[in-house]
Amino acid sequence: MFKLLFLLSSVKSATQARPTHLACAFQEGDPLEIRVYISSSPHFTKFNDTDALVWHEVGLKYSLHELERTKTIDVQVTPHLYANGSFFAHMFITKANFSPDPRAAAFNRMATTWITKPLVAYDKRLKPIGLKKLLTNEPAPWEQELRRGAADAAAAGRPEAEYISYWKPSFLAQLVIDTEPHERGQMPPLYEQYLHGYRLMSGNRYVPLIYNNELTSMRQHWKALNSTLRTVPLELSYRPLPLRRFQWMVNLENSFKMNEENLGLTEKDSEDMRGMFVNTNPYLLYTTVAQWALLTHYAMQPPVACSTRNGATSLA
Repeated sequence: MFKLLFLLSSVKSATQARPTHLACAFQEGDPLEIRVYISSSPHFTKFNDTDALVWHEVGLKYSLHELERTKTIDVQVTPHLYANGSFFAHMFITKANFSPDPRAAAFNRMATTWITKPLVAYDKRLKPIGLKKLLTNEPAPWEQELRRGAADAAAAGRPEAEYISYWKPSFLAQLVIDTEPHERGQMPPLYEQYLHGYRLMSGNRYVPLIYNNELTSMRQHWKALNSTLRTVPLELSYRPLPLRRFQWMVNLENSFKMNEENLGLTEKDSEDMRGMFVNTNPYLLYTTVAQWALLTHYAMQPPVACSTRNGATSLA
């Protein structure tokens, strides 16, 4: 009997001791630092390589009120890139005075979050799609470059469907700001899936997710890599991101991918739609869609017969 009571007491204590909520290890207002390294390896370990560190930003806070930070650099085009080699940007966000290097004494797993972005894409040669400046009606700068690339390829006798290497000239990283604990089993499924997928969870705590925002990275802005280039530009940007906005953007991104595959949208149509959704305030966008749906509903209603004073019938 004593053993049974002891076991029941132990189970009860263990149940009470188990945390009932999942919480982010970063708290509102925590001071942060950003470090971005570039390398040809998808797994970065050379934290002592000062040439690889291209951006170190301090004085940030874990808050939705933090302003956007940007930096533009020029990256040297090496023979490795000419030969269809890969290249990556590695962003580490740590709490102030902590190191992203796991071998350093100042490293703390729950004070560091990171993301790796491939900067080189391998795709079919992009074709000009007729984008022009709104005011002058001149071809957009990237449109002119696409035309030159198509002309050079034709002159060299290369096939139109040729696959080539492209440089992605921008990296927009958004840190999800999540300051409210989540009851176990009640965390948004999409968010929890990302946290587990990027191995950001540890027990009942997790470090915040960095979202690689590809919605603003248009394929028409990609730069073809060839031997005539000496450097290529890279714009690095940081913005805070509300949790609800993150879920909306991921669903939107998945929706565009499905529409391209299932509806056969052209690249221009897809790029135009992405730009409209990303650059428009979501509340304004929802209002516009609701108004459009309401007007469409009434426009599709059959006319109603009405009687006038003299007995004639009219349609309304």
